[in-house]
Amino acid sequence: SEILVENIEILPEELNLSEGEKTVEALRAVVYPENATNAVIDWESEDPDIATVDADGFVTALKRGETKIIARATDGSEISAYCIVRVSASSSSGIDDVEISGDDEVKILSLHGKIIFEGRFADANLHPGVYLVRLSDGTVSKILIK
Repeated sequence: SEILVENIEILPEELNLSEGEKTVEALRAVVYPENATNAVIDWESEDPDIATVDADGFVTALKRGETKIIARATDGSEISAYCIVRVSASSSSGIDDVEISGDDEVKILSLHGKIIFEGRFADANLHPGVYLVRLSDGTVSKILIK
């Protein structure tokens, strides 16, 4: 007999982006139970004027505001989950105002998405420049190292 989806978990649950920014990693939808007959997810933006999502879960921020990206089961169970997306006005540089402590576990990427460093931020030893930093909570920010 068919096993319907009972729950969906989206990671991360919140996303803070700047206008024009596209996520370097797709949102992840984890379907429960793991042996659901049809675990296919449809992605949808509650307000596509603010942010859009493609079929693979990559989010593009379009204009300032807040919306939800919804992952919906396609098996008729009507189960869904959402990620809150907050889009801020892009500053001229696109640099985010974030506080990162030296003990934070981070993944640092080039603007082209190449992983440069993984570990404690204090150990990163970055040259001056602009980087993408992914915090352990899943949020991605653009940072400037002076």
